[in-house]
Amino acid sequence: MNETKEKSYTECFNELKSLVDSAAEGQVEIDELFDKVKRAKELILVCKDKLSRTEVDIELLTRQIEENQAEN
Repeated sequence: MNETKEKSYTECFNELKSLVDSAAEGQVEIDELFDKVKRAKELILVCKDKLSRTEVDIELLTRQIEENQAEN
């Protein structure tokens, strides 16, 4: 999972999309299914974490901008 956290959001999202697309098209062997679903779960968690952290960062920046404007 550490390796996954080092990937960008876009890389994780694209890998997840590829997994979902291949499963939807029936291209996943039953023997591989568990590992693919497990990997998808990891990618979802990493994407959610990256989105949450980005949201917090944007909120902080927005608050700083508003405070700076109020001071001027």
